Parts: sequence; structure tokens; C-alpha cells
Amino acid sequence: RSYALLSDGERFIADSILQLAIAEVDGSPMVVIDGGEVLQGDYRAGLVSMLEDCGLEAIVCIAAESEGGVPDVENGTKYWIEDGKAVAV
Repeated sequence: RSYALLSDGERFIADSILQLAIAEVDGSPMVVIDGGEVLQGDYRAGLVSMLEDCGLEAIVCIAAESEGGVPDVENGTKYWIEDGKAVAV
């Protein structure tokens, strides 16, 4: 399918895969991915799984209404940021 016909979530996944591939080729030690809120439920967990599998350090930003909207991570720490304070959860 043409990129122009993809949903926001599908574009986000395609962009993230491309970003990881470029980081691997140019030797970047980490990636920063913003806008993860376009993914729903299991797709957010899939993003985390993909990042863990690629082996790069990553910062992923996801706007969520509650801590429960942020997927668990096995090999890292997730933070809830509110009122200018970051707290590990």
C-alpha cells in the first residue's frame, strides 16, 4: 500500500522501523521516538517489544491520560511526567 494511504498508526510504525534501520546503519547508540500515543493497546506493547529486540537504547514519548496507558518494559524504566516532575513507575 502507498504510504499516503496508511493510517496514522501504520505510518508511525513504518517511520519507527525506518528510524531504527538508519540508526543501525549509521551506528547511533540510541533513538528518540515521539508520538507513540497514535498506537493503541497491544500496538504500543509491540513497539516496546520491537525496540527491545533491536538492541538500541531508546527514549519513547507517549502522551497518556493515566499510567495504565503506558506499556510495561522489561529492560528499562518507564516514567510518568506530571506537573514538571518525572517519577519512575
